[in-house]
Amino acid sequence: MIEGFGNVSRTEERAFANVGKAGLNFWTPNINPYKDPHPFRIQYYVKHLLLGLERDKSQPFKKVVASCKHYTAYNLEIWASVTRYAFNANVSMQDVVEYYLPPFQQFARDSRVQSIKCSYNAVNEVPTCASTYLLQEVPRDHWNWTDQNQCVASGCKAVHSIMGSHHYTDNLAAPAGLGFTAETDNVCEANGQPTDTAGVIEAALDNALERQYGALVRLGNAAMVLLRNDGTLPLAPKNGTKVAITGMWANAQVQMQGGYSEVPPYLCNSLYAVQQIGLQVALLSLGKPCIVIKMGGQLDDNPLFQTPNISAIPRAGHPDQDGEPAVFDILAGVHAPASRLPVTQHPAKYTDQVPMTDMSLRPSATKPGRIYKFYNNSVLRFYPSSLKSPGGGSSTSNSTRTTEIHNLLHSNFESFFDLFPFQPDSKIEVEVTNTGPEHRISWLWFCGAYGALVGRYSLLLDVPRQARVDLTLVGQDVVLDRWPQPPTGRMPRMVEDSRGLC
Repeated sequence: MIEGFGNVSRTEERAFANVGKAGLNFWTPNINPYKDPHPFRIQYYVKHLLLGLERDKSQPFKKVVASCKHYTAYNLEIWASVTRYAFNANVSMQDVVEYYLPPFQQFARDSRVQSIKCSYNAVNEVPTCASTYLLQEVPRDHWNWTDQNQCVASGCKAVHSIMGSHHYTDNLAAPAGLGFTAETDNVCEANGQPTDTAGVIEAALDNALERQYGALVRLGNAAMVLLRNDGTLPLAPKNGTKVAITGMWANAQVQMQGGYSEVPPYLCNSLYAVQQIGLQVALLSLGKPCIVIKMGGQLDDNPLFQTPNISAIPRAGHPDQDGEPAVFDILAGVHAPASRLPVTQHPAKYTDQVPMTDMSLRPSATKPGRIYKFYNNSVLRFYPSSLKSPGGGSSTSNSTRTTEIHNLLHSNFESFFDLFPFQPDSKIEVEVTNTGPEHRISWLWFCGAYGALVGRYSLLLDVPRQARVDLTLVGQDVVLDRWPQPPTGRMPRMVEDSRGLC
């Protein structure tokens, strides 16, 4: 599905470019993980989105140039008096490797994206668009992202902010030189200073031009989540049935769209959707079933669940141009809500416990932890929960297996260790049944110790758990990756990658 969205977008983008209404470089997608998605889950969305955006599998050329952003540790645009242009993200090396970089590793190392966009913020005192560590050592030296058509673009004003907001230099001419030297190939809105004044080396400009022109040469209903249902859904409306559509998004249009949206040819909101299926809009009467369609992100919806006369709560996120008719297909039972909650919903007080400027993940004496790994307090609804509609199910199964680590690392597989296919010594079988008519995906989780270390792990089927298979890894521990270290004093040091598998 995600690849299909990308395919539609890139075809439309290329059509606009063909008639001179758009370029071929697109600053999308936004893949920096915000709290609280699973970082490794994000990277697989990224993989399939990029396949859709950039190319047909059968063609050697790309249709558009995608640029993944914002690289890296970028979670803040404005919070209180802090803006993205001046924000310095203090992040431990372990959090950088384990949480903030996996989506970009997928994009650069594995999917070989054409472009990366460096972010506005600094990471541990160094603006990202001036960081040779983040722009050279990690992507080009460590990930081998070295094709001559792979380039780094800056956000507009990001390079200017190196001096203007971060005060990393003492004059306005220097940021462009730092950016090009660090291998930021496309400097947007820097300072307009002559190259000799800015300290730009001609060879750096040559490299930047070659990469960008090289990139141009190469151009060539499943999201709905049901959170609550007391039997009211699916509805069985008849032509002429009266319903009430209330709330600030009931007749909204602009709010349905995402960021950077263009002017669409039409917008179908909630009011339009119910009118199209022959329902009459009326005032809500007491005692009638009440359905709340939840849109947006992670807001605390506990008051809705504590209201007894609310019969059902489907979550639609941002339905965009034509999503509202799909919402009412769910209400009427035309399609079953088969998705999962993509974020964890924390209680409202959480926003007062952890400031947005705190980028660390682990708990401390003054704040709770962040993301699914380190937040140990109770949550309202957890990722990837959903309310199963009637008929879906999986059978339970429990078993134990033993696998030799050496056998997992096949000698004929020429790639990074973390990309080795998981092939245990004995086949693992779990029976999954579907007792209803709707399409539903079961999730498989690999949990236990961290990294490719000897010890006991568990394969858990679905949330809530439907089956469990215990797996014991024996033999010698294996280092998955030796991460390049940043300049002394810039980031806390960590010798090896010990990323968790669950």
